[in-house]
Amino acid sequence: MEKRKFRNIDVSAIGLGCMGFTHAYGDGPSEEESIRLVHLAYEKGCNLFDTTEMYSCLKNEEFVGKALKDLPRDKIVISDKFWPTPLKGQEDIKEKLSEEGIRKCFESSLKRLQTDYILHVMDEEHLKEVARVCGLLIKEKKIRGWGLSSPTAEQLLIAYNITPVSVVQSEYSMMERKWEKDVIPLCKK
Repeated sequence: MEKRKFRNIDVSAIGLGCMGFTHAYGDGPSEEESIRLVHLAYEKGCNLFDTTEMYSCLKNEEFVGKALKDLPRDKIVISDKFWPTPLKGQEDIKEKLSEEGIRKCFESSLKRLQTDYILHVMDEEHLKEVARVCGLLIKEKKIRGWGLSSPTAEQLLIAYNITPVSVVQSEYSMMERKWEKDVIPLCKK
């Protein structure tokens, strides 16, 4: 499969969004069949697997960890996303968008994903603090890169100037083309 660059990370041109394995599109396949499909995607050249702590309230990360654990970790990119408000099971986190809260969520995600590093994408209102903490996590090798979900060009520049952004994840289709005006040209630049 053709590869793309997320800054310095090689990813397959087609990634596998794992949300549907645990919720969202009606009854999904069994866990055994879901794991088989994840492995098949990898065999076909897919190395990018997307999840978030929000999908099935932490359960999708657990599934992805289980599905990927027997595949070669150094060949796989796990894209995970952080939800800015506490979810059920995160009631002990006082300020989720503080450095302490972000670190606690990262460590919990790493445990659920059964790995020691990820690619992190952030949908954010406390952009500067998250960009700063992601820079620290990159230096600590907890994450290989970080990104933003559906940022404006202004948000992207603010974040990039604090910690270079590896990826922008936005809905882009014939019906959703607003990114063509400024975000896509900025990403190319």
